[in-house]
Amino acid sequence: MWNYRLIGKKTSSPDELICWGIHEVYYDDDHNIEHWTEDPMDVFGLSPEEARSTYDMMAEAFTTPLLIEIEVNGELKLFPYKE
Repeated sequence: MWNYRLIGKKTSSPDELICWGIHEVYYDDDHNIEHWTEDPMDVFGLSPEEARSTYDMMAEAFTTPLLIEIEVNGELKLFPYKE
């Protein structure tokens, strides 16, 4: 199972700004996150209708809790984002 999620990644700027993007997130059978795309996804399709369908699926990412990518012991992990 997978869906699109809005993921924040800290930049290497002195202020450690957070850059947000929509990524594909994949889950195991227990709905735990297994992995996610390194780079944000683009809206695409082999037809205008297919591109619109991708866009609509991506828009759902704004209705789910935000995630943030953090490196822990040399491994990237996702956590719920807390402002």
